[in-house]
Amino acid sequence: MKQISRIISIAVLLFSLSAIVQAGQLDGITVIRKMFHAAGTVTYTGTEVTRIAGNASLRSRQLIQRAGFRGMREEYIDPSAFRGEVIADDSRVSSHYIPGDKVLILRPSRLAAMRTRMRQLPRAGLKARLLGTDKVAGRKAYIVKVNARSGNGATRKLWIDAEKWVKLKTEDISANGTVVSSSYLTDIKFVKSIPADHFKIARRPGVRVVRDDARRSAMSIAQAQHKVNFHILLPAYLPAGFKSAGVMVKPFRGGNIVAIRYTDGVNSFSLFQSPGSILNRPFHDRLRHNPCRLGVDDYTWQRGDLTLTIIGRLPSNQVRQIAKSVK
Repeated sequence: MKQISRIISIAVLLFSLSAIVQAGQLDGITVIRKMFHAAGTVTYTGTEVTRIAGNASLRSRQLIQRAGFRGMREEYIDPSAFRGEVIADDSRVSSHYIPGDKVLILRPSRLAAMRTRMRQLPRAGLKARLLGTDKVAGRKAYIVKVNARSGNGATRKLWIDAEKWVKLKTEDISANGTVVSSSYLTDIKFVKSIPADHFKIARRPGVRVVRDDARRSAMSIAQAQHKVNFHILLPAYLPAGFKSAGVMVKPFRGGNIVAIRYTDGVNSFSLFQSPGSILNRPFHDRLRHNPCRLGVDDYTWQRGDLTLTIIGRLPSNQVRQIAKSVK
C-alpha cells in the first residue's frame, strides 16, 4: 500500500509540475496567436453589445453568427434607428441591407481583408501582456492588454475565451485611461455549422442594389487632389500617435468622395469629405445648423459646401476637436 501511495504521490507531483510548466508558457502573445487562429476556424452564434463612451445613447445590440473565415452575419436589434439592418459576408461579398433606405450595398468581403490583417498582426511588433482571468458571457476568459506601436499610451484590452480562444470582449482605452469603446458578448453558443445561406442577403422587390466593389489602392493627398474638383481639407489636430495611412477617392453619384485614414497602429478613424451636390439635399441643408451622429461611431458636419464625416471609435471630445481643426 505504501508503494502504491508513493506512486500516486509521484504521479500527482509530475502532473502538477507539468501544469506549472504549461501555465508558465502561456503569455499574452501566445493567447493572441490562439485568438488569431480561432477567428478563422471557430463557429458560434450569440448576442453582442457595442458601446461608445461618453454618450449613453451610443449603444447597439446585434445578433451575430460566425463561421471562421467562411462566413459572418450581424443583425441589429437595438437601437430602433438600426433595427433590421443586416450585414452578411460569405467570404466573397459583404452585403449590407438598410431597410430604412431600402438599399442593399454590396462590397468586397470584410472576411478576406480580416484574414490578411490577421496574418500581418503577429509580425507587427505588438506588445501583449496577460493580465489575468475574468468571466464574460458565463465563460472563463484570459485578459490581454495590447499596446499601440506608437507608444502614445492608447491600449486595447481583450477578453479571450480560455477554451475556444474566441474574442468575447474588447475595450479600446485612451492614453488618459478612458474606455473609448467596448464590445462584448452577453451570450454565446458554439455550434458545428451554420447554413451557408445565412451569410447571403437575398435581393428584395423595391430594394435598390448599390455595388461598391472597386478595389482602390491608397494614394497621397497630392495624388487625390488631382482627382477631385474641390479643395481637400485636413485636420490640424490629431490625437497623440495618430498619422495618415493613405487616401482613397471613391466615385459616387457623378462626383467623388475622399476618404483619409488615420491610425496609431491599434486604433484608427477615417475622415470622409464630399461636395454637398452629390448628397441628399435635405440632409445636407440640415447640417448647416447642427452636426449630427447617425450611428455609434460617426460624426457628420458641414464646412462651406463640403459635407464631412469622421468614422471611428474615439472619445467624443477628441472627435469634436478633430472636426473643429479641419481646414
